[in-house]
Amino acid sequence: MYESTQRLLNAELERGASAVGRTVRGGAARLRSISDELREKDLDGPAATAIDRGADALDEIATYLQTAGGTELIEGVRRFGSERPWTLLTGSLLLGFTGSRVVKAAGARYGA
Repeated sequence: MYESTQRLLNAELERGASAVGRTVRGGAARLRSISDELREKDLDGPAATAIDRGADALDEIATYLQTAGGTELIEGVRRFGSERPWTLLTGSLLLGFTGSRVVKAAGARYGA
């Protein structure tokens, strides 16, 4: 029972992580188009370079999310949390706050 539940949870985690990875990759593509627009307007400077670096970082994150297994993802979060507990706590609080604002805004939008 435990193993089948664990396999199911890992599969769901992988599916969700893959979906998030696709969204992150889309964000990276949008950042690249912004840097391309800057270059077309002859504004190729530190801003365009920083945007490209951000897009590269997002691509790396997207690749990790799309290729890592559920167990690897959990272990990565566990390792990150043990190395940087305050960063993980702060990120978790910000994510929770952002999620609550999104839910509240969606409720207000749909009259709930």
